[in-house]
Amino acid sequence: MRKVQIGAIAAPGILVAAALVPLVATTPQINAVPVAAVDVSHPGETETISAAFKLKWQPTAPQALQEIDGLVADGTHGIKTTSMATVAADGEHTLAWKTGCSTDAAAVNGLDGKVTMGAWCFPSDTANTWFPQGVAISRTSTLDGVVLSWDDESTRRTRITVGPRPAVETSGKYRVAMLAVPSLSAAGRLMVSDVRPKPVSTQGVDDLGLHAGGIAVDGDRLYVADTAGGFRVFNLKKPYEVPTGKDTLGLDPGDGQFYAHQAKYALFEEGRYVYDSSAGTCKSDTLAPDSPSRNLCFSTVSVDRSYPTPGLVTTEYRRTSGVVAGKPVRVVRWPLNADGTLKTDAGGVVTSTTVYGTYTPRIQGVVAHYTTGQKTSVYYDTSLSASSGEVLAGTIYSDRGGRDTWSISGPKGGESFAFDPYAGGDRIWSVTEAQHMRMLFWVYRDELQPASDE
Repeated sequence: MRKVQIGAIAAPGILVAAALVPLVATTPQINAVPVAAVDVSHPGETETISAAFKLKWQPTAPQALQEIDGLVADGTHGIKTTSMATVAADGEHTLAWKTGCSTDAAAVNGLDGKVTMGAWCFPSDTANTWFPQGVAISRTSTLDGVVLSWDDESTRRTRITVGPRPAVETSGKYRVAMLAVPSLSAAGRLMVSDVRPKPVSTQGVDDLGLHAGGIAVDGDRLYVADTAGGFRVFNLKKPYEVPTGKDTLGLDPGDGQFYAHQAKYALFEEGRYVYDSSAGTCKSDTLAPDSPSRNLCFSTVSVDRSYPTPGLVTTEYRRTSGVVAGKPVRVVRWPLNADGTLKTDAGGVVTSTTVYGTYTPRIQGVVAHYTTGQKTSVYYDTSLSASSGEVLAGTIYSDRGGRDTWSISGPKGGESFAFDPYAGGDRIWSVTEAQHMRMLFWVYRDELQPASDE
Protein backbone atom coordinates (compact mmCIF):
# COMPACT_ATOMS: atom_id res chain seq x y z
CA MET A 1 0.00 0.00 0.00
CA ARG A 2 1.10 3.59 -0.58
CA LYS A 3 1.53 5.20 2.83
CA VAL A 4 2.32 8.57 4.34
CA GLN A 5 3.16 9.44 7.92
CA ILE A 6 0.51 10.87 10.24
CA GLY A 7 1.90 12.63 13.27
CA ALA A 8 0.66 12.30 16.85
CA ILE A 9 -2.20 14.54 17.90
CA ALA A 10 -2.84 15.67 21.45
CA ALA A 11 -6.24 16.61 22.82
CA PRO A 12 -6.29 18.62 26.05
CA GLY A 13 -4.98 16.36 28.79
CA ILE A 14 -4.88 13.29 26.51
CA LEU A 15 -1.96 11.90 24.53
CA VAL A 16 -3.24 10.23 21.37
CA ALA A 17 -1.16 8.01 19.11
CA ALA A 18 -2.36 8.62 15.55
CA ALA A 19 0.04 6.29 13.75
CA LEU A 20 -1.76 3.43 11.98
CA VAL A 21 -0.31 -0.07 11.81
CA PRO A 22 -1.09 -3.12 9.63
CA LEU A 23 -4.37 -5.01 10.04
CA VAL A 24 -3.74 -7.67 12.68
CA ALA A 25 -5.71 -10.11 14.80
CA THR A 26 -4.88 -8.71 18.22
CA THR A 27 -5.51 -5.40 19.91
CA PRO A 28 -2.69 -3.09 18.72
CA GLN A 29 0.07 -1.85 20.97
CA ILE A 30 1.58 1.63 20.61
CA ASN A 31 4.88 1.20 18.77
CA ALA A 32 8.08 2.91 19.89
CA VAL A 33 9.00 3.59 16.26
CA PRO A 34 6.43 5.52 14.17
CA VAL A 35 4.68 3.36 11.56
CA ALA A 36 3.67 4.64 8.12
CA ALA A 37 -0.05 5.35 7.92
CA VAL A 38 -2.71 5.27 5.24
CA ASP A 39 -2.87 8.09 2.74
CA VAL A 40 -5.72 10.59 2.96
CA SER A 41 -5.71 10.76 -0.83
CA HIS A 42 -6.37 7.02 -1.20
CA PRO A 43 -9.87 6.09 0.07
CA GLY A 44 -10.39 2.49 1.08
CA GLU A 45 -6.98 2.09 2.72
CA THR A 46 -7.42 0.82 6.28
CA GLU A 47 -4.97 0.33 9.14
CA THR A 48 -5.08 -0.29 12.88
CA ILE A 49 -5.13 2.84 15.05
CA SER A 50 -4.21 3.17 18.73
CA ALA A 51 -7.55 4.20 20.20
CA ALA A 52 -10.31 2.67 22.34
CA PHE A 53 -13.96 3.46 23.00
CA LYS A 54 -16.52 2.34 25.57
CA LEU A 55 -20.23 1.54 25.83
CA LYS A 56 -22.36 1.08 28.96
CA TRP A 57 -25.33 -1.28 29.18
CA GLN A 58 -28.56 0.51 30.12
CA PRO A 59 -31.54 -1.86 30.45
CA THR A 60 -35.12 -0.87 29.78
CA ALA A 61 -37.11 -0.45 32.99
CA PRO A 62 -38.06 -4.04 33.97
CA GLN A 63 -41.45 -2.84 35.21
CA ALA A 64 -42.27 -1.45 31.76
CA LEU A 65 -41.48 -4.74 30.05
CA GLN A 66 -43.43 -6.61 32.71
CA GLU A 67 -46.44 -4.38 32.17
CA ILE A 68 -46.45 -5.22 28.45
CA ASP A 69 -46.56 -8.90 29.35
CA GLY A 70 -49.31 -8.04 31.80
CA LEU A 71 -51.37 -6.63 28.94
CA VAL A 72 -50.87 -9.92 27.11
CA ALA A 73 -51.93 -11.94 30.15
CA ASP A 74 -55.02 -9.76 30.61
CA GLY A 75 -56.21 -10.87 27.18
CA THR A 76 -58.49 -7.89 26.48
CA HIS A 77 -56.07 -5.52 24.71
CA GLY A 78 -55.46 -7.42 21.47
CA ILE A 79 -51.74 -7.84 22.10
CA LYS A 80 -50.22 -11.33 22.25
CA THR A 81 -46.81 -12.99 22.00
CA THR A 82 -45.65 -14.62 18.80
CA SER A 83 -42.37 -15.75 17.18
CA MET A 84 -40.04 -14.25 14.60
CA ALA A 85 -40.54 -17.39 12.50
CA THR A 86 -44.25 -16.51 12.39
CA VAL A 87 -43.52 -12.89 11.50
CA ALA A 88 -41.13 -13.90 8.71
CA ALA A 89 -43.61 -16.39 7.28
CA ASP A 90 -46.50 -13.91 7.34
CA GLY A 91 -45.37 -12.06 4.22
CA GLU A 92 -47.60 -9.15 3.25
CA HIS A 93 -45.35 -7.34 0.75
CA THR A 94 -43.63 -8.81 -2.32
CA LEU A 95 -39.97 -8.80 -3.30
CA ALA A 96 -39.76 -9.00 -7.10
CA TRP A 97 -36.81 -10.67 -8.87
CA LYS A 98 -34.58 -8.17 -10.68
CA THR A 99 -35.81 -8.95 -14.21
CA GLY A 100 -39.22 -7.57 -13.18
CA CYS A 101 -37.74 -4.35 -11.76
CA SER A 102 -37.41 -2.21 -14.87
CA THR A 103 -37.04 1.11 -13.03
CA ASP A 104 -35.59 0.11 -9.67
CA ALA A 105 -32.97 -2.18 -11.20
CA ALA A 106 -31.14 0.91 -12.48
CA ALA A 107 -29.70 1.12 -8.96
CA VAL A 108 -27.66 -2.07 -9.43
CA ASN A 109 -27.41 -2.64 -13.19
CA GLY A 110 -23.87 -1.25 -13.38
CA LEU A 111 -22.59 -3.55 -10.65
CA ASP A 112 -24.70 -6.49 -11.88
CA GLY A 113 -22.77 -6.51 -15.12
CA LYS A 114 -19.46 -7.02 -13.30
CA VAL A 115 -20.27 -9.51 -10.50
CA THR A 116 -22.65 -12.37 -9.76
CA MET A 117 -25.71 -10.90 -8.10
CA GLY A 118 -29.06 -11.86 -6.66
CA ALA A 119 -31.34 -8.80 -6.56
CA TRP A 120 -34.97 -7.94 -5.80
CA CYS A 121 -37.07 -4.74 -5.72
CA PHE A 122 -39.92 -3.61 -3.44
CA PRO A 123 -42.97 -2.91 -5.69
CA SER A 124 -45.14 -1.63 -2.83
CA ASP A 125 -42.36 0.31 -1.08
CA THR A 126 -40.48 1.87 -3.97
CA ALA A 127 -41.76 5.45 -3.70
CA ASN A 128 -42.96 6.09 -0.15
CA THR A 129 -41.24 8.03 2.65
CA TRP A 130 -39.91 4.86 4.30
CA PHE A 131 -36.25 4.63 3.27
CA PRO A 132 -34.40 1.29 3.66
CA GLN A 133 -31.17 1.69 5.61
CA GLY A 134 -29.76 -1.37 7.38
CA VAL A 135 -29.62 -5.04 6.46
CA ALA A 136 -28.95 -8.11 8.60
CA ILE A 137 -28.88 -11.83 7.87
CA SER A 138 -29.86 -14.42 10.47
CA ARG A 139 -29.53 -18.20 10.19
CA THR A 140 -30.84 -19.41 13.56
CA SER A 141 -33.85 -21.32 14.86
CA THR A 142 -35.24 -18.02 16.17
CA LEU A 143 -35.05 -16.33 12.77
CA ASP A 144 -33.84 -17.76 9.49
CA GLY A 145 -34.13 -14.84 7.12
CA VAL A 146 -33.30 -11.26 6.19
CA VAL A 147 -34.06 -8.13 8.23
CA LEU A 148 -34.09 -4.55 6.95
CA SER A 149 -34.36 -1.33 8.94
CA TRP A 150 -36.39 1.58 7.50
CA ASP A 151 -36.47 5.25 8.51
CA ASP A 152 -39.56 7.37 7.78
CA GLU A 153 -38.22 10.84 7.07
CA SER A 154 -41.64 12.44 7.48
CA THR A 155 -42.43 11.05 10.95
CA ARG A 156 -38.96 9.96 12.17
CA ARG A 157 -40.33 6.54 12.99
CA THR A 158 -38.28 3.36 12.70
CA ARG A 159 -39.46 -0.05 11.55
CA ILE A 160 -38.00 -3.33 10.38
CA THR A 161 -39.16 -5.70 7.68
CA VAL A 162 -38.63 -9.44 8.06
CA GLY A 163 -38.84 -12.30 5.62
CA PRO A 164 -37.11 -15.44 4.34
CA ARG A 165 -34.01 -14.94 2.21
CA PRO A 166 -35.49 -14.89 -1.30
CA ALA A 167 -34.37 -17.57 -3.76
CA VAL A 168 -32.64 -16.68 -7.00
CA GLU A 169 -34.99 -16.02 -9.94
CA THR A 170 -38.08 -16.15 -7.72
CA SER A 171 -40.08 -13.56 -5.79
CA GLY A 172 -39.98 -13.23 -2.02
CA LYS A 173 -42.16 -11.87 0.78
CA TYR A 174 -41.67 -9.65 3.80
CA ARG A 175 -43.67 -8.26 6.75
CA VAL A 176 -43.41 -4.97 8.67
CA ALA A 177 -42.75 -4.84 12.42
CA MET A 178 -42.57 -1.55 14.32
CA LEU A 179 -39.81 -0.79 16.82
CA ALA A 180 -40.92 0.86 20.05
CA VAL A 181 -39.53 1.96 23.43
CA PRO A 182 -41.39 1.07 26.64
CA SER A 183 -40.88 3.29 29.67
CA LEU A 184 -42.67 4.35 32.83
CA SER A 185 -44.33 7.64 33.68
CA ALA A 186 -43.63 9.43 36.94
CA ALA A 187 -46.71 7.69 38.29
CA GLY A 188 -45.28 4.29 37.33
CA ARG A 189 -47.63 3.76 34.35
CA LEU A 190 -46.54 2.25 31.07
CA MET A 191 -45.65 4.64 28.26
CA VAL A 192 -44.61 3.59 24.75
CA SER A 193 -42.78 5.88 22.34
CA ASP A 194 -41.28 5.66 18.88
CA VAL A 195 -37.59 4.77 18.70
CA ARG A 196 -35.93 8.16 18.97
CA PRO A 197 -32.79 9.14 20.84
CA LYS A 198 -32.70 12.18 23.05
CA PRO A 199 -30.44 14.86 21.52
CA VAL A 200 -26.99 14.28 23.01
CA SER A 201 -25.15 17.12 21.33
CA THR A 202 -25.58 20.73 20.31
CA GLN A 203 -23.09 20.25 17.48
CA GLY A 204 -25.62 19.60 14.77
CA VAL A 205 -25.94 15.82 14.75
CA ASP A 206 -28.02 14.98 11.69
CA ASP A 207 -30.12 12.21 13.17
CA LEU A 208 -32.48 13.73 15.73
CA GLY A 209 -34.80 10.83 15.03
CA LEU A 210 -33.28 7.36 14.84
CA HIS A 211 -31.90 6.98 11.33
CA ALA A 212 -31.19 3.25 11.86
CA GLY A 213 -28.39 3.44 9.31
CA GLY A 214 -27.27 -0.06 10.20
CA ILE A 215 -28.56 -3.17 11.95
CA ALA A 216 -27.04 -6.48 12.96
CA VAL A 217 -28.46 -9.75 14.25
CA ASP A 218 -26.43 -12.10 16.41
CA GLY A 219 -28.04 -14.87 18.40
CA ASP A 220 -31.42 -13.58 19.55
CA ARG A 221 -30.45 -9.89 19.57
CA LEU A 222 -31.22 -7.24 17.01
CA TYR A 223 -28.77 -4.31 17.23
CA VAL A 224 -29.85 -0.98 15.72
CA ALA A 225 -27.19 1.69 15.20
CA ASP A 226 -28.02 4.92 17.05
CA THR A 227 -25.83 7.49 15.30
CA ALA A 228 -24.86 9.53 18.34
CA GLY A 229 -25.83 7.06 21.04
CA GLY A 230 -24.44 3.55 20.44
CA PHE A 231 -26.85 0.62 19.97
CA ARG A 232 -30.53 -0.01 20.63
CA VAL A 233 -31.17 -3.69 21.43
CA PHE A 234 -34.29 -5.76 20.73
CA ASN A 235 -34.93 -9.37 21.79
CA LEU A 236 -35.96 -11.45 18.78
CA LYS A 237 -37.37 -14.07 21.16
CA LYS A 238 -40.13 -11.62 22.14
CA PRO A 239 -42.04 -10.15 19.20
CA TYR A 240 -45.71 -9.29 19.72
CA GLU A 241 -48.75 -9.41 17.47
CA VAL A 242 -51.10 -6.42 17.83
CA PRO A 243 -54.33 -5.19 16.25
CA THR A 244 -54.14 -3.11 13.09
CA GLY A 245 -56.30 -0.25 11.83
CA LYS A 246 -55.19 2.74 13.91
CA ASP A 247 -52.11 4.88 13.42
CA THR A 248 -51.34 5.17 17.13
CA LEU A 249 -48.70 3.57 19.34
CA GLY A 250 -49.64 1.99 22.64
CA LEU A 251 -53.01 1.58 24.34
CA ASP A 252 -55.77 3.49 22.58
CA PRO A 253 -57.84 5.43 25.17
CA GLY A 254 -61.01 4.84 23.17
CA ASP A 255 -61.11 1.06 22.72
CA GLY A 256 -58.29 -0.10 25.02
CA GLN A 257 -56.53 -1.94 22.20
CA PHE A 258 -52.77 -1.87 21.71
CA TYR A 259 -51.71 -0.50 18.31
CA ALA A 260 -48.35 -0.05 16.56
CA HIS A 261 -48.93 2.46 13.75
CA GLN A 262 -51.11 0.02 11.78
CA ALA A 263 -48.41 -2.67 11.78
CA LYS A 264 -49.41 -6.20 12.79
CA TYR A 265 -46.21 -6.82 14.76
CA ALA A 266 -44.01 -4.91 17.20
CA LEU A 267 -40.72 -5.32 19.00
CA PHE A 268 -39.84 -3.49 22.21
CA GLU A 269 -36.42 -2.20 23.14
CA GLU A 270 -34.89 -4.28 25.92
CA GLY A 271 -31.98 -1.94 26.52
CA ARG A 272 -29.19 0.17 25.07
CA TYR A 273 -25.45 0.06 24.88
CA VAL A 274 -24.84 3.75 25.42
CA TYR A 275 -21.71 5.42 24.04
CA ASP A 276 -19.42 6.90 26.69
CA SER A 277 -19.59 10.52 25.59
CA SER A 278 -16.84 11.55 28.00
CA ALA A 279 -14.77 10.94 24.85
CA GLY A 280 -16.77 13.66 23.11
CA THR A 281 -20.14 13.42 21.40
CA CYS A 282 -20.72 12.54 17.75
CA LYS A 283 -20.33 15.55 15.49
CA SER A 284 -22.15 16.50 12.31
CA ASP A 285 -21.05 14.41 9.33
CA THR A 286 -19.48 17.52 7.78
CA LEU A 287 -16.98 17.82 10.66
CA ALA A 288 -13.94 15.77 11.66
CA PRO A 289 -13.53 14.51 15.24
CA ASP A 290 -11.33 16.46 17.62
CA SER A 291 -8.81 13.60 17.55
CA PRO A 292 -8.69 9.91 16.52
CA SER A 293 -9.91 8.82 19.95
CA ARG A 294 -12.82 11.27 20.34
CA ASN A 295 -16.30 12.03 18.97
CA LEU A 296 -17.21 8.54 17.73
CA CYS A 297 -20.36 8.05 15.64
CA PHE A 298 -22.30 4.85 14.92
CA SER A 299 -23.50 5.12 11.33
CA THR A 300 -23.69 1.43 10.45
CA VAL A 301 -22.99 -2.00 11.95
CA SER A 302 -22.40 -5.61 10.90
CA VAL A 303 -21.39 -8.91 12.54
CA ASP A 304 -17.99 -10.59 12.13
CA ARG A 305 -17.61 -14.03 13.73
CA SER A 306 -14.56 -14.94 11.63
CA TYR A 307 -12.28 -12.82 13.82
CA PRO A 308 -10.43 -14.42 16.80
CA THR A 309 -12.60 -12.25 19.03
CA PRO A 310 -16.06 -12.21 17.36
CA GLY A 311 -17.77 -8.85 17.40
CA LEU A 312 -19.92 -6.15 15.96
CA VAL A 313 -18.16 -3.86 13.48
CA THR A 314 -19.20 -0.20 13.25
CA THR A 315 -18.05 2.73 11.19
CA GLU A 316 -18.92 6.37 10.58
CA TYR A 317 -20.49 8.24 7.69
CA ARG A 318 -18.63 11.47 7.02
CA ARG A 319 -18.91 13.78 4.06
CA THR A 320 -15.71 14.77 2.27
CA SER A 321 -15.29 17.90 4.42
CA GLY A 322 -15.24 15.71 7.53
CA VAL A 323 -12.41 13.46 6.32
CA VAL A 324 -9.29 15.30 7.48
CA ALA A 325 -5.64 14.19 7.62
CA GLY A 326 -4.70 13.00 11.11
CA LYS A 327 -8.39 12.44 12.01
CA PRO A 328 -9.44 9.25 10.19
CA VAL A 329 -12.86 7.70 9.99
CA ARG A 330 -12.97 4.95 12.63
CA VAL A 331 -13.94 1.31 12.12
CA VAL A 332 -14.50 -0.22 15.55
CA ARG A 333 -14.85 -3.82 16.78
CA TRP A 334 -17.06 -4.50 19.81
CA PRO A 335 -16.63 -7.97 21.41
CA LEU A 336 -19.52 -10.45 21.36
CA ASN A 337 -20.34 -13.33 23.68
CA ALA A 338 -21.39 -16.68 22.28
CA ASP A 339 -25.08 -15.89 22.92
CA GLY A 340 -25.05 -12.68 20.87
CA THR A 341 -24.79 -10.20 23.73
CA LEU A 342 -21.88 -7.78 23.92
CA LYS A 343 -19.09 -8.69 26.33
CA THR A 344 -19.13 -6.42 29.38
CA ASP A 345 -17.06 -6.12 32.53
CA ALA A 346 -18.55 -6.35 36.02
CA GLY A 347 -19.78 -2.78 35.71
CA GLY A 348 -21.64 -3.39 32.45
CA VAL A 349 -18.99 -1.59 30.34
CA VAL A 350 -18.04 -2.78 26.84
CA THR A 351 -14.58 -1.82 25.60
CA SER A 352 -13.68 -1.95 21.91
CA THR A 353 -11.18 -4.65 20.98
CA THR A 354 -9.66 -3.05 17.87
CA VAL A 355 -10.01 0.30 16.13
CA TYR A 356 -9.07 0.86 12.49
CA GLY A 357 -8.65 4.14 10.65
CA THR A 358 -9.50 4.97 7.05
CA TYR A 359 -9.78 8.14 4.96
CA THR A 360 -12.90 7.03 3.11
CA PRO A 361 -15.76 9.54 2.77
CA ARG A 362 -19.47 8.69 2.60
CA ILE A 363 -19.27 5.15 4.01
CA GLN A 364 -22.74 3.61 4.17
CA GLY A 365 -21.85 -0.02 4.88
CA VAL A 366 -18.95 -2.04 6.28
CA VAL A 367 -18.11 -5.70 6.82
CA ALA A 368 -14.87 -7.33 7.93
CA HIS A 369 -13.63 -10.89 7.43
CA TYR A 370 -10.59 -12.65 8.91
CA THR A 371 -8.55 -15.62 7.69
CA THR A 372 -5.31 -16.94 9.15
CA GLY A 373 -3.40 -16.37 5.93
CA GLN A 374 -4.85 -13.04 4.84
CA LYS A 375 -5.61 -11.57 8.29
CA THR A 376 -8.40 -8.96 8.19
CA SER A 377 -10.08 -7.74 5.01
CA VAL A 378 -12.45 -4.76 5.27
CA TYR A 379 -15.17 -4.01 2.70
CA TYR A 380 -16.88 -0.62 2.33
CA ASP A 381 -19.95 0.57 0.44
CA THR A 382 -19.86 4.31 -0.29
CA SER A 383 -22.47 6.63 -1.79
CA LEU A 384 -22.27 9.53 -4.22
CA SER A 385 -24.66 12.25 -5.41
CA ALA A 386 -24.29 15.06 -7.95
CA SER A 387 -24.67 18.69 -6.88
CA SER A 388 -28.07 18.58 -8.61
CA GLY A 389 -29.18 15.85 -6.22
CA GLU A 390 -28.98 13.08 -8.80
CA VAL A 391 -28.02 9.76 -7.20
CA LEU A 392 -24.83 8.42 -8.78
CA ALA A 393 -23.02 5.11 -8.52
CA GLY A 394 -20.90 4.91 -5.38
CA THR A 395 -17.76 2.82 -4.92
CA ILE A 396 -17.15 -0.50 -3.18
CA TYR A 397 -13.68 -0.87 -1.67
CA SER A 398 -11.86 -3.79 -0.11
CA ASP A 399 -8.55 -3.62 1.72
CA ARG A 400 -6.20 -5.82 3.73
CA GLY A 401 -2.62 -5.51 4.89
CA GLY A 402 -0.02 -6.31 2.25
CA ARG A 403 -1.81 -5.18 -0.91
CA ASP A 404 -3.19 -2.06 -2.54
CA THR A 405 -6.84 -1.17 -2.07
CA TRP A 406 -9.20 -2.79 -4.56
CA SER A 407 -12.34 -0.99 -5.79
CA ILE A 408 -15.28 -1.37 -8.14
CA SER A 409 -18.10 0.97 -9.16
CA GLY A 410 -20.97 0.20 -6.77
CA PRO A 411 -24.74 0.63 -6.70
CA LYS A 412 -26.65 3.90 -6.80
CA GLY A 413 -27.90 4.85 -3.34
CA GLY A 414 -26.13 1.96 -1.64
CA GLU A 415 -26.63 1.54 2.09
CA SER A 416 -25.58 -0.92 4.79
CA PHE A 417 -23.63 -4.18 4.31
CA ALA A 418 -24.23 -7.54 6.02
CA PHE A 419 -21.94 -10.56 5.91
CA ASP A 420 -23.58 -13.94 5.26
CA PRO A 421 -21.32 -16.98 5.80
CA TYR A 422 -23.00 -19.12 3.15
CA ALA A 423 -21.84 -22.68 2.39
CA GLY A 424 -22.04 -22.05 -1.35
CA GLY A 425 -19.78 -19.00 -1.07
CA ASP A 426 -19.74 -16.18 1.47
CA ARG A 427 -22.18 -13.43 0.50
CA ILE A 428 -22.37 -9.72 1.25
CA TRP A 429 -25.91 -8.36 1.28
CA SER A 430 -26.93 -4.73 0.83
CA VAL A 431 -29.86 -2.48 -0.05
CA THR A 432 -30.32 0.75 -2.00
CA GLU A 433 -32.51 3.55 -0.70
CA ALA A 434 -33.45 6.06 -3.42
CA GLN A 435 -37.11 6.28 -4.40
CA HIS A 436 -37.83 4.23 -7.55
CA MET A 437 -34.35 2.71 -7.19
CA ARG A 438 -34.76 0.44 -4.19
CA MET A 439 -33.14 -2.98 -4.42
CA LEU A 440 -32.18 -5.72 -1.96
CA PHE A 441 -29.17 -7.61 -3.32
CA TRP A 442 -26.26 -9.91 -2.55
CA VAL A 443 -22.89 -10.55 -4.19
CA TYR A 444 -20.20 -13.11 -3.42
CA ARG A 445 -17.52 -11.75 -1.09
CA ASP A 446 -14.71 -13.15 -3.23
CA GLU A 447 -15.94 -11.06 -6.17
CA LEU A 448 -15.40 -7.85 -4.17
CA GLN A 449 -11.64 -8.32 -3.93
CA PRO A 450 -8.68 -9.40 -6.08
CA ALA A 451 -8.70 -13.00 -7.24
CA SER A 452 -5.50 -13.60 -5.22
CA ASP A 453 -7.32 -12.97 -1.92
CA GLU A 454 -8.87 -15.88 -0.03
